[in-house]
Amino acid sequence: MKVAIIGAGVSGLACAITLEKNGIVPDVFEQLGQSGGRVPFHGALLQLMQRPVPDPAIDLAKRYGIKITPLNLINKIVMVSPGNVAAARGWLGYSYARGASAHSLESQLYGKLTATRVRFNTMVGCEELAGDYDRVVVATGSGFFAMDRGYWSDIFRAWARGAVVEGRFDPTAMVVWFNKAYANNGYGYLGAFNAEKASLILIVSDVREEEVEFQMADVFGYGKNFLPGNREFSPGAQRRYLLSKAVWKHHFCRQRRRTFGLHAGVRHLLFYN
Repeated sequence: MKVAIIGAGVSGLACAITLEKNGIVPDVFEQLGQSGGRVPFHGALLQLMQRPVPDPAIDLAKRYGIKITPLNLINKIVMVSPGNVAAARGWLGYSYARGASAHSLESQLYGKLTATRVRFNTMVGCEELAGDYDRVVVATGSGFFAMDRGYWSDIFRAWARGAVVEGRFDPTAMVVWFNKAYANNGYGYLGAFNAEKASLILIVSDVREEEVEFQMADVFGYGKNFLPGNREFSPGAQRRYLLSKAVWKHHFCRQRRRTFGLHAGVRHLLFYN
């Protein structure tokens, strides 16, 4: 059987590993130059979300033969909402690096391939591969393919923005923020790669893409006082203004103690997307 997989992210690589275990060597096509996407970020595999499975990492290894090394155990999650702070403690799950780093989840999966060829920097469509392969697996992370074929229904629609930050962090802890003022029905979270670097993510629901930058501005503490006051600024011009690297770095460092209404140990913004 000839199988093609479009996408060399977590799903595409896991699919390729499983096919190899069953004697099928697929061809994987990835539009980027590496697996893991363009943006590094912190991910978590929480026991709460996997119940009744007691240990999701062990279950993954036993059921599918895929062993992944986490960054850290998660022993504390601090949850912050307006006027309230609560914390869950104990063994809560695992943290993983996501992206193209040497120890990321994607890099670990890529390293487990034995015979599969991944064609990087190659953009292909399902239709153009269909004539050469018995099966085509679409694992791009995009919903457009399913939408075009009527397999899609919206349950929760949101936009995500993130930054890599420097500071002093507890690698075994996460901080999660809930605030409708800037996230609507979404949330923000901070997860540490190590004691000095962390991922800061905001997920905003029920907004247009161009509005997310204004939500991020409120999160970082400069909000309406920072946005251009001239009403002649178009949304595109305001977005470019907000995304200026010099402006982001300057205001982030000055306003860091107001981030999400909690300091969280952040000192510097390294990367924003």
